[in-house]
Amino acid sequence: MIDLQSRVGATYHVECRRADGSLKWVEDVKNLVPTQGLNAIIDTYYAGASHIRESFLGLMHGPATLAASDTLEAFGQDWNETGTYLNSSTRPLFVAVASGQSLTNAASPAVYTTWGTQRTISGIFLTSGVLKLGPGILYSEVLLSETREVETDEVLSVVVTLALTST
Repeated sequence: MIDLQSRVGATYHVECRRADGSLKWVEDVKNLVPTQGLNAIIDTYYAGASHIRESFLGLMHGPATLAASDTLEAFGQDWNETGTYLNSSTRPLFVAVASGQSLTNAASPAVYTTWGTQRTISGIFLTSGVLKLGPGILYSEVLLSETREVETDEVLSVVVTLALTST
């Protein structure tokens, strides 16, 4: 008997640039795919559930703990969402292209600007929900190696590469 396993996961590439464009910090981190995200994949592709066409990237702030049981509806128990996205109530759209068993937004990174005030960023998440602090499916979440400060005039960009592999 052949023992085959499939794996789904993502790598988040995060850059923070100063107002003059110079690199302040960069980080590459691997994610957690919570049960809610795994169930959504199975439901959509194997059980015939409706396909969700858009995904969005959100930012976490403050202390955070990640768990497989996390859901977007329960955020605030283990982590909080940052307060402002481009002076808007919506999260940036995750615009990705599939190629070679992966899906990435490298050609169109999520960009966060116009903070209005300094922000403390502890992690990032991928969701089906567009509204800040609103409902949706939590597909993926990641903590940065340390809490990061982003100043009012700095730009944060996020590239996510999702991969599905079999071994």
